[in-house]
Amino acid sequence: MTGVLEGRVAVVTGATANIGAATARRLAAEGARPLLVDVNPAVQETAASIDGSTAVVADVSSGSGVADVASEAGRLGGAGILVNNAAVHRVGPVDTFSQEDWDETFAVNVRGAFLTVQALLEQLRASKPAAIVNTSSQVGLHGAPGATAYSASKGALIAFTKALALELAPDGIRVNAVCPGWVDTPFNDPAIAMLGGREAHARLVHDSVPLGRQARPEEIAAATLYLVSDESSYMTGQALPVDGGIT
Repeated sequence: MTGVLEGRVAVVTGATANIGAATARRLAAEGARPLLVDVNPAVQETAASIDGSTAVVADVSSGSGVADVASEAGRLGGAGILVNNAAVHRVGPVDTFSQEDWDETFAVNVRGAFLTVQALLEQLRASKPAAIVNTSSQVGLHGAPGATAYSASKGALIAFTKALALELAPDGIRVNAVCPGWVDTPFNDPAIAMLGGREAHARLVHDSVPLGRQARPEEIAAATLYLVSDESSYMTGQALPVDGGIT
């Protein structure tokens, strides 16, 4: 694909690093004008490294945060693409997992996606075409021990995707989810520590992933590009695994 997103404003949340930053770069390479969103002020440095990008420091789990995102997207001409990628990763046994960590996981991973969609919906409806991609996870499809909150939040995001796709289909807005497996980023450090460290994690990946390796962030970004582009114009309500064959 070359320039398939020319001129379209693409809001990417959780965009300071990892999958979010890789996605913003890939969309920009295809002509989009990315608006990078993150609670981390370092998102401004990431945006400065991507031609044509701007940034908003905002907490998507709050109404005031998403209002700031909508305001900036409107100033740029209105969002035509939304990638809900913001997430936190909290792990631990269910019997000792704190209510605070559970609530934070759902606030960012699920409520954040809901509020961002709500805030940008008028702009998305005005855009032809328009697409939303929610970053879920392989564990949203089948769960993982020690990751009850994260699995539940990502499963909720898949259900949200499917319901939203049906609701917004009459508006011409496509809604899909991408479900990464193990991706080689610091985001997974809590899970790696819980598994017993990098050597134990490497053995797990080797033994359980048919392709025998982790993904690179750019490989997830490529799947997201497909889902927001017209190459997938007849796809909506789908949860696309990009997990090396685990599912």
